[in-house]
Amino acid sequence: MKIIISMFLLTLLNLSAENLSTPKLFGKVINIANNDVLNVRKKANYRSLKVGDLTLGMLTGVEQCKKVGRSTWCKIHPLAAYGGDFSSGWVNARFLSFSNKGYVTIKNKTNNCFYALKCKNNNSKCLVVLDYNTDREGNIVNLTQSWVDRKTLYAESKFGAILQNSDGYCSSGMRINDYLKSHSNIMKDIGTI
Repeated sequence: MKIIISMFLLTLLNLSAENLSTPKLFGKVINIANNDVLNVRKKANYRSLKVGDLTLGMLTGVEQCKKVGRSTWCKIHPLAAYGGDFSSGWVNARFLSFSNKGYVTIKNKTNNCFYALKCKNNNSKCLVVLDYNTDREGNIVNLTQSWVDRKTLYAESKFGAILQNSDGYCSSGMRINDYLKSHSNIMKDIGTI
């Protein structure tokens, strides 16, 4: 029991040590029961007005995190592909696991089909797939990547089965993610920072 409590406290300390002004891009709901929900609050306070709720495993975008007393709270927003009955709100960070990998938009860019691969430890820059080339069958053959200022990125998921010529959506679906899975050598090269 002492080991579990120690590990929990270390996790909380590591979370509070993260750069709160530029948090991870995505949060996945954890630490709730299968039949329970995580309340999304209007303000970073458990007594604040409830503006929605999330189920276990639901993925959200993370806009910012801040310390409130002894807790860390994160302002989150729903991702189109994952639903969520709220516009944006706050949840306690202990109910999220964080990631910097997934579809994003970049401020002041008209195309929004970008894919973040990872961010530097200080979260100042993120490695983003800006474009890709395909073969005659439409399979991705290579990726164009660049480091982008984290503050210009917004977690998103506007992908899916839509027409190729649709504006405002990433029509590549999960193709970038599928490409990365099938080319494990790329993921090894990317590694972790």
